[in-house]
Amino acid sequence: MDENLEKDQIIKLLDLPYNSEDEFGEVINENDIDDEINDEELFAKLNEVLTLPAINSVVSDNDGINDMPNYSPHNIDDSNVLDDLELQNNPVSVDTNDKVSEPLPTSEVLPATNNTPTEISHTELSTGVGNQQSSRKNTKQKITKNKQKTHKVKRPPQIWKHGNFELDDEQIKFKGSYNLPEALTELKHPYNFFKYFFNDELISKISAETLLYSTQRNPAKPKTYSNRDIERFLGIIIFSSISNCTSLRDMWHPIRGHETIMNCMGLNSFENMRSNLHFNDNSQQEAPTDPNRDRLYKLRPVIDHLNSKFLSIPMRATLSIDEQTCATKTKHYMRLYNPNKPHKWGYKLYVICDDKGFAYKFEIYTGQSEAPLNGEPDLGTTGNLVVRLAREVPRNVNYAIYCDNYYSSLPLFSYLHKEGIFMLGTFRRDRLPDCPFEEKSIMIKSSRGTCDEWITVVDDTPISVVCWHDNQVVTLGSTFCGALPLEKIKRYDRKNKKYSEISCPKVVKIYNRHMGGVDQMDSHIGRHHIRMKSKKWYFRLLYHLVDMAVVNAWILHSSMQEENKVSQKEFRTELAVTLCSIGMKETPKRGRPSSSQNDPEVKKRMKASSAPRPPFPVVKDRTDHWPIWDDKRNRCKMDNCKGNTNVKCSKCNLNLCFHSKKNCFKAYHT
Repeated sequence: MDENLEKDQIIKLLDLPYNSEDEFGEVINENDIDDEINDEELFAKLNEVLTLPAINSVVSDNDGINDMPNYSPHNIDDSNVLDDLELQNNPVSVDTNDKVSEPLPTSEVLPATNNTPTEISHTELSTGVGNQQSSRKNTKQKITKNKQKTHKVKRPPQIWKHGNFELDDEQIKFKGSYNLPEALTELKHPYNFFKYFFNDELISKISAETLLYSTQRNPAKPKTYSNRDIERFLGIIIFSSISNCTSLRDMWHPIRGHETIMNCMGLNSFENMRSNLHFNDNSQQEAPTDPNRDRLYKLRPVIDHLNSKFLSIPMRATLSIDEQTCATKTKHYMRLYNPNKPHKWGYKLYVICDDKGFAYKFEIYTGQSEAPLNGEPDLGTTGNLVVRLAREVPRNVNYAIYCDNYYSSLPLFSYLHKEGIFMLGTFRRDRLPDCPFEEKSIMIKSSRGTCDEWITVVDDTPISVVCWHDNQVVTLGSTFCGALPLEKIKRYDRKNKKYSEISCPKVVKIYNRHMGGVDQMDSHIGRHHIRMKSKKWYFRLLYHLVDMAVVNAWILHSSMQEENKVSQKEFRTELAVTLCSIGMKETPKRGRPSSSQNDPEVKKRMKASSAPRPPFPVVKDRTDHWPIWDDKRNRCKMDNCKGNTNVKCSKCNLNLCFHSKKNCFKAYHT
């Protein structure tokens, strides 16, 4: 560059303002520029404008117009540099409609080789000559689209260091407790555990709202349902989860049906109750045009009550957050489609569970966003969701939450670490800024079992990120563990057709051990779930919430009754029979008795079998238990009683001693 250029030529070339206003509104004239800018600064600024990182050519004394560097926007990688050039080289005028008008016409002077000024246009200086005019137009269009765009504030680069992250066992030791409430320690039977969640308060609410809705529907003939009727309804729908009947009416079929259900409630009574069943007052619901209306208003009392009861159970040390699908074919705007799921259509729920599958809190996706509370940062849609589900998790006692790459982010991990909660989850590469990992296409060519670990600090929170090559390249981040110590696992080698041992990072083993809590809940519900169809969209969600309450009750029962564990099917069977039978009074059957009851030949062919014992809550309900005389003398069913008696209970169908010396009948029912 020729340093003999005149200062006014350089100022014109740099397009410095003459007699214009600076950013503070003060007038700048030419003398002020001469006083404030020395020659070295002018030549440095000129060199900055004419020399870009992507361009190696420089302007010399022998450079002509055709040798000017190409300043096309397509050759500039940094958008901020492009914006600076646009603002420096093209003063724009903005009209009242905020539309960017054409650049003001200017003419600049560039020194030639013979020390005589040669005029070139401002467009040629900024975009080159010839075919670069189209690039200039494209740049104008970008500025017009982003008319309110300001200079981006560059965030500081994220610093990563290669190393191994590991905490002492004392630092990550769980300091909380898992002491169950006293109300739970006394529970023994499935009915009692289920009633802890669906207690009398919720059932009374359902009964009152059902009466209100039936009155609004037909004031002349309101339908009244007691708490026992609501419990029988719940018993019938839970019975459908273990029944092989493909249709609702088959459960009342004389051959394919079940005697327990037929004795509990008639088919017409059940359908009438289901048509009137409600959980909230429709007259208090917001208008459909209200953007802030509660889309789950019809189920809001049930949702809030179950969440509060689930949260009353002390949480275990390891928790996981994941989504859950409530499969349905109902046509509703909250129904979503996910092609990667076994059931592609359904409602979406976000659940936080422990490693045994117990659900502590759930949130049904409605498409409405919820603002963070005071003191909570705005971490985006998925980050705010994790913060909402973790609000009730005790702080500073070393709870650990596991999630997948849909929720994981560095700011989320940093915030929960400050709250005293550890985090571990898989990561997406685009959520790890400036991370120096190799590209997946390169790392997948490496040997199986290769891993790489990098550590960064976000708001004084150290976070370890491990990249491991298994079948695919997996990236995991954690605030309490890293890759070391490595362990050996077996994998099948398709090329050599044999099993081989590869290295596995510690963070992968811990993630696989504790992440599947929500999947276990899905598995339990999938084996036995309520199979009933309804035209009302919220009934499918109601059935799903009942299934969640049953599974939670079964998990609690199994953890407290370790010696008398039962399968989920047996648990549901006893629960359904108890709900259908408790408080039920026997009514005489209508019509003539069948001939087989009085035919002695039929009785002779029938094989005698011991009568099954009724559920414990049915025995103790003190409803309709009457002593009757049995022609056949049988052994007393009271524990530790070896007597024989002809007296048996009309409801329990068990022989019990009932005479002046011994009253097993009273002792058994009290």
